[in-house]
Amino acid sequence: MQKKIYLFTILVFIAVSGIAQTTYLPIGSDDYLLLDRMETRSGRLCDSLRLNSKGESRKDAVHFLEKIASGIVDTFDSARYTAIDLYNMRQMISENGEWTAGEN
Repeated sequence: MQKKIYLFTILVFIAVSGIAQTTYLPIGSDDYLLLDRMETRSGRLCDSLRLNSKGESRKDAVHFLEKIASGIVDTFDSARYTAIDLYNMRQMISENGEWTAGEN
């Protein structure tokens, strides 16, 4: 009987911990280039991004781009970002819309 309770407890823990997971950007995708470029253009390092060999969560990437677009990271200077940069930011945010703050 104790084995069943122990097994049930483990299965419940695994099920609950599986809900809290997020998706990651594919390693080697162009999204990393965009994130690196936007971080460089913003003039500040972002603590939530880890642009190295590990996968980057879509949630952190979208929140970073939203901060840049809204001017929270740095005073938004339109000369700092090209029209292509702005298009790419909007495109990446729309592709990962489930992680936006407003969920639009």
